[in-house]
Amino acid sequence: MMTVSREPYNKKYWLCAKIIAAGIVIWLLTQSAQLKFGLVYTLLDKPVFTLVSLGLLYAAVFFNTWRWYRLNTAQEITLSLTKTFIPTYLGVAFNTILPGNLGGDVLRIYQLIKKFPQKKSGIILSTFLDRFSGLMGIFFISCLAALLHWQAITQSDTLAYLLITCLCACLIGIVFIFITLLSSNKLKLSRLEEKFPNRRWLQPLLSLIAAIHLYKNKKLIILECFVTSLVTQLALLAIILLLNNMMGLPSFSVFDYMLALAVAQIANLVPLTPGGIGIGEAAFANVLLLLNPGTNAAYATVFLAFRLISIFAYLPGLFIGIFGFNLLKKETYAQ
Repeated sequence: MMTVSREPYNKKYWLCAKIIAAGIVIWLLTQSAQLKFGLVYTLLDKPVFTLVSLGLLYAAVFFNTWRWYRLNTAQEITLSLTKTFIPTYLGVAFNTILPGNLGGDVLRIYQLIKKFPQKKSGIILSTFLDRFSGLMGIFFISCLAALLHWQAITQSDTLAYLLITCLCACLIGIVFIFITLLSSNKLKLSRLEEKFPNRRWLQPLLSLIAAIHLYKNKKLIILECFVTSLVTQLALLAIILLLNNMMGLPSFSVFDYMLALAVAQIANLVPLTPGGIGIGEAAFANVLLLLNPGTNAAYATVFLAFRLISIFAYLPGLFIGIFGFNLLKKETYAQ
């Protein structure tokens, strides 16, 4: 008797549940006056500011491109900055628009392995460190902004837990970098080969260790990538400030928006809704309201507008990525 796998159906049910959850969160935000769709039309009323926001988004993509380019250069992956921009842009497009936030990384890895099959471990490691340094930039911004609001943080259990989480994430990241990349003790590869001869998993492991050793010899690149992540965050922060100004909402300290944006990006990674829709908006608005009690304005609309501009900027990359990915698959099968 033929059995049909229920896994595709489970995925569909899970996606439907996510869409329903997103609808509920959006409805709650509109009911609490934190989200007003009418304010989104200000993007059309002030096209110059909207174009500036789009330009800043593309600048952020360029900074991400530079970061990955430098990580690839350390692995002796000879891909020019211009050619690195294309998979980076496509990866950001997939991560921003599609449900889930890992599709873009898979696409980037696939495209580079297609060109440099002998550098598989180095490509996977550089992509991981690219994502890792980006997250470290967000966590660092969160900690910095939270420490500048220490008094407000201590008066809110939610913000206090958030600060502790971000501090722990930063510490874990620092320890990871120190142990994995900055330690001077080299693993003795020959001993591994002697102890585990003819094991299928040994060669990929040795290749990964060799890739890590390349970063140990170029430690400044790690610092450069971290600084680039901070610059990217500043570009995104500028977009948020522009949108808040365009909508005529009451303004707060720059550090308030810095913390709210960082938290919203982290919350956006929580896979409760497709692409974090509603979750990021709720996190952004509630952080601002917690930092400024007594204020009630539609700040969730700012992050929604930020999301819509991002989708508009990256939508061409999504179509190009899907079309190009299908072509690559056909070429692979033809070979």
